[in-house]
Parts: sequence; structure tokens; C-alpha cells
Amino acid sequence: MIVWNNEGTICVFSIPDRLYHGTTKEAADQMMRNGLIDPRKWRPATDFGPAFYTTTSFDRAYKWQKHLSFRSPSKTGAVITVGVHKRSVKAHVHLFQHATLDWAEYVLYHRLKLCRDCCRGNHADIVRGPIADNSIVDWIERFNERAVKSFQDQIGRFHEFITTAPAGYRLSEAHLGTQVAFCNPDVADAILRIEEIKYFGPASGGEET
Repeated sequence: MIVWNNEGTICVFSIPDRLYHGTTKEAADQMMRNGLIDPRKWRPATDFGPAFYTTTSFDRAYKWQKHLSFRSPSKTGAVITVGVHKRSVKAHVHLFQHATLDWAEYVLYHRLKLCRDCCRGNHADIVRGPIADNSIVDWIERFNERAVKSFQDQIGRFHEFITTAPAGYRLSEAHLGTQVAFCNPDVADAILRIEEIKYFGPASGGEET
């Protein structure tokens, strides 16, 4: 897939042929009826801002649907296999290869809904990088209550927090996993398609495709 990189020059940005999206049965059924991409459903205060989020790992998506299924009326989750249509598309891509301080800063800005300060009106169409653990919600709430001298003072602490397990050991990048966020609905619509949906939970009888 051909895209524009951050410097505005043409480059090749590689996305796997298949990505995975963990969700609830109700949301998956709605996507089958109305289409995969609906920006009205995208939540703010997420790692890379409002977007359609996918992961390169089925296991990661499975764990996420399991978490969401507890809030589902049917108590059933779903993993959507998303096919990536290999075609040329012009897009602004932000790529984080590793769990760096720059990545942590980007996540913190977007979790605090300060995208304007971070992206300066030029938010990427696609962002790829490590997954920040959702337990950061508590940290963000505590951050908002703090009287901090400088936003920058908190970046190092935040980075350490989201890359450290509760038991105190540093999480590997393999453990964090990789996410690909499609922030531009037109770009997402052009290249993403539903290939398969698997349901997990009581309403599925365990598992169903």
C-alpha cells in the first residue's frame, strides 16, 4: 500500500493482510448490517484518538472481546477478522516502531484529549504502535487531579507506568502487542473489509463463526 509519510514523501507502509477487532456481539452484528466503519461510534480519550482500532494479534482481540462481553446484553463477545485490501491510497501515517518516550507522550496527549496540542490540526489517518494497557484510566484520573509544574515532567513517569506490570517487572514489546488505528473513515472504508466474525460466550454456545 502506498502512503505519504510524515515528511510528505512517498513511501511504502506495510500492513498485514488481516487485522483483528475485538468487540461485542451486538456491535459486530451492527457492523455486518450497516458497515464496518462508523466514526459516530469512535470514542475519544483513546491511545491514538478517535479511530477504528485493530490489532495484529487474534489473541489480543480475543482478550479485548472477553473484557467487553461483560457489558454486553447477551454476554457474548466477537472477534472480527478484517481483511486489508491491497491498493494504493494516499494517507498520512504515524508509525511508532517501539514503546518509546515519544509514543508514551502521544498516548498521554490523546488520552487527555489534547490532540490539538499534539497534532496541531494535522492528525494522522493511520497510526500504528504498541498498545497501552487500559489500566491507565486510573492514572489519567489521578493526573487530572494533580497540580503539576509541567506536562513534560509527567511523560517519563507515564512511560514507566504503562510499560511496567502490576508485579513490578518491565513488559516486553511482544507482551504489549501492536495496534493499528484508522483515524480517517474514508481511508478505512477504502481498504478494510469484514472477512469473518467469531462469537464467544453464552449466546454462541461457546464459539461460532
